[in-house]
Amino acid sequence: MGKSGNTKKVDNLLRKDYSNLPLDERPWAGTNGWLQWLAHFRTRHSQEVSQMEAPGRHTEYLAQRAIDVLEFMWPKESEQELIRVKYAKRQEAIKEDWKRKATPLVKALIGNVVPNRSVSMDVCDSVLKVFHEIGCESIFALFLDGESKCIHSEIRFGNEDSVLFSPVEIVRIAIQYSAKKVVLAHNHPNEHPEPSDADIRHAAAIASRLPAEIEFVDNLVWCQLMTVSVLNDERYMDMVRPY
Repeated sequence: MGKSGNTKKVDNLLRKDYSNLPLDERPWAGTNGWLQWLAHFRTRHSQEVSQMEAPGRHTEYLAQRAIDVLEFMWPKESEQELIRVKYAKRQEAIKEDWKRKATPLVKALIGNVVPNRSVSMDVCDSVLKVFHEIGCESIFALFLDGESKCIHSEIRFGNEDSVLFSPVEIVRIAIQYSAKKVVLAHNHPNEHPEPSDADIRHAAAIASRLPAEIEFVDNLVWCQLMTVSVLNDERYMDMVRPY
């Protein structure tokens, strides 16, 4: 089969693969979904794509062929908003499913002993790698007794760049359960491990409100590659350092 014949074969494969997608899952040109779909198509049909016309620029040529061949199959403008709404609802359902899976992990920590930062970081890693799949910031708090055993745990979910768990509420819960130590941890979905200014202010506000008999053991920021302690940050130490 000549190169022109292979191009026609790729055109047919484009139509077939695209038409097999449900209408509300069909990406259109210029979106991230479109680029991902093309990349998967190129992988699935690498042999046919490599034999198309356009030597040395098959990726560029495939993208143009896809636009030319599939344009009439794209969702109409009137359908695109409906697709966006359906996609948003589907993503929200996925998030809620992950939240249901994540919450028992935090509750299961009750009774565990968390004696030091090393164990805190291990606990943080085991829980927050699940939270990370939710795609939003999540924070959990462990309230420990004098033997460093977890007697209560709490979890909060936020949005893509923030999560709310007020210092006043954290201190109230610590006092309510007669905790002697508090450990906090949250994730950064953007994968930047450095504590934000908001993280620093939040930790300092907790430290200033906790009674002297309750130790603020740690406040961790988790990313997939590393975990960082807010309490080690110079900005935090400057805020809580006595004059």
